Amino acid sequence: MANTQIPAWMQTGTAIPPKEDFSDRVHRYWLPRSTPDKKIVGEITFLDDVSVNREFEIELPDGKKEKYKVPQPIRLHEHNIFLNGHWRNWYTCLAPFGFPCPICAIQDRAGLVAYFTVIDHKEWTDKKDRVHKDELKLFAVKVNSVAFALIVEEIEERGGIRGCRYKVRRLGDKSPGVGDTFQFVRKEDPATWKPEHEPLNYLKVAGPRTVKALEQIVGANANAPAPEDGVPNEANNDADKVQY
Repeated sequence: MANTQIPAWMQTGTAIPPKEDFSDRVHRYWLPRSTPDKKIVGEITFLDDVSVNREFEIELPDGKKEKYKVPQPIRLHEHNIFLNGHWRNWYTCLAPFGFPCPICAIQDRAGLVAYFTVIDHKEWTDKKDRVHKDELKLFAVKVNSVAFALIVEEIEERGGIRGCRYKVRRLGDKSPGVGDTFQFVRKEDPATWKPEHEPLNYLKVAGPRTVKALEQIVGANANAPAPEDGVPNEANNDADKVQY
């Protein structure tokens, strides 16, 4: 039976999911900005049922599994820092769980982020000529952003967001990387989705690392600049400047 408590490994930091590198878990949804010369429109479908508390299961390093329920959308404080020449580095802040966060210690301020799962309907071809479409993406959005406010309005107006398909654009210079305009297209039937089109386990995707792991990251990058409130510097190339 699931409980409603935060798992012990999140409270104490003494145990975390066995893998320290979460980079290959899933890609984040990100949309390039539209310009007067180039109109860019994305299209996504939300998968989360935010009307219910969701049950999560996670396997701990000792092999045991824990189940628990949390309200949706799940929210975590998250750091976005410049490492290895780009901004595509996100680390869950440890301070809300009651122990020191090494990234907070270098004066980087974490932002409160809500997580959703979307199907990205964009079609693209990789270097091996493989065609990709309808891929699962992590939709991470700061709760103080216009994007989150618009999503909340949609949830209230439509009684939920699961299956809602939108055309998305990103217009402003400092607009969220997930977009800042959402045009409702239609309600999709979940029965038509692929088997893998289910909401992600966010604590596997964004689960916190140990204090030791973050200390090593900070120590190896002690001189790396910190973003302003988690927003990358506009001088950086767009491909390296993935915002919330």
